[in-house]
Amino acid sequence: MSISRQLNRRVLTVAVALLTGATPLVSGLLVMNYQLNKRLEQSATVAVDEALFTFDRLFDGLRAAAVLALPSTQKACTDIEPKLANQVAGNPRLQALTVLQGEQHACSSAASGPLPVFDPSKDIYMFYDPAAIPDGVLVAYRLVSGDRSVIATTYGLEIRSELRAFRNGLRLALHFGDQYIWAEGDSRDPARPSMPEYLTSATSTKYGYRVEVGYPQGFTAAEARQARTQVLPSLVLVSVLTSAVVMWSLRRRYISTERETADHRPTV
Repeated sequence: MSISRQLNRRVLTVAVALLTGATPLVSGLLVMNYQLNKRLEQSATVAVDEALFTFDRLFDGLRAAAVLALPSTQKACTDIEPKLANQVAGNPRLQALTVLQGEQHACSSAASGPLPVFDPSKDIYMFYDPAAIPDGVLVAYRLVSGDRSVIATTYGLEIRSELRAFRNGLRLALHFGDQYIWAEGDSRDPARPSMPEYLTSATSTKYGYRVEVGYPQGFTAAEARQARTQVLPSLVLVSVLTSAVVMWSLRRRYISTERETADHRPTV
């Protein structure tokens, strides 16, 4: 066999072995990226449903408190306010209960600032009262019955505590009309929370607030780098072994072919 032919055969053997060995490496990385993207997408979707369940339950508690506080008839504040104060004292999630009878007559469990102005079409409202709590964020639920209504108010800290319970890098924000709150701030901040990756949202059919869920910018790339660091050594090992086996098999095949050719070559 000529030197040129032997060289071509060796180059071809190495090329086939390398290409074959690269297959598990490339396919493994593609599968890893697909699984990562699918996992993040599913986590965001599940988090939306869990958030709706969590905050619907929180506002169910406000509604139950409002139902309990609603007087059956017009009563003097001196009769209503002790009951409201006891009710708030027994429920750590309540900030205040306020009963409105008619246009102006308001009885409250505690001295508070101006009452929120509700959109007629909404029963949940987020507002700010720095005099009430340090960060000033309050969320109120309004229950209306004829000319009487009850406003049950909870702390923004309660909502932030629930938002922080969501892990795995997710960011969540609750929107009440134009106002929103998230784990580290609210709509008074100059910049909105960054969560553009796998951003998904849903609106509560019971209370009308909207939940947004997503990952911060660059989160997916960081997760992919970490996953590659974990799986790349194994994929490289598989690729190297695959290339070695292919090279060994091709070399045996070429040697066997050469022997057969030599055996059938006519003698002089």
